Amino acid sequence: MTKYEDEIVFNKAVTFTVPVTLPANTGLVKRYVSNAVATSGLTGTATVSYDLTGEPTNYIPVAAYILITGTPTGDTQVVDTLTCTVGPTGTPGLYTIGNIFDMTGRVKASEPGPRGSDVLKLFVTAKLTDSAANLNLITGLTSIRFVLHYLDIVSET
Repeated sequence: MTKYEDEIVFNKAVTFTVPVTLPANTGLVKRYVSNAVATSGLTGTATVSYDLTGEPTNYIPVAAYILITGTPTGDTQVVDTLTCTVGPTGTPGLYTIGNIFDMTGRVKASEPGPRGSDVLKLFVTAKLTDSAANLNLITGLTSIRFVLHYLDIVSET
């Protein structure tokens, strides 16, 4: 086997025709992007939840954020906070994003510790000074995606 110890710079894409073997106890950061949750017609109560699909299991979060399409706005006399959280039904605040009013694009989320096989949901909540408000009063929000960069938990030996 040829061993290269000098730095090699590739200026174009590289395709490997054989498997690449990583050193023991090494992992690659993977990315999960949820389905786009269409939120253009928010209705009803103060909180609504959406099922996410294809989320990883047994992982260590590295970074998490949401991608907002559109800019959520509303009458601040009746709704002054629009929060977004991601988590299982029993722990909706596993990943907290905070107030997303007047935001668009990437918004950072908090990351919890290692996770098992949680079924994740995205929760959107409208509030007025810590009281429940109606989601019907939100405009401009088209969709939300949850993005998670993570490491697989394969072995700790």
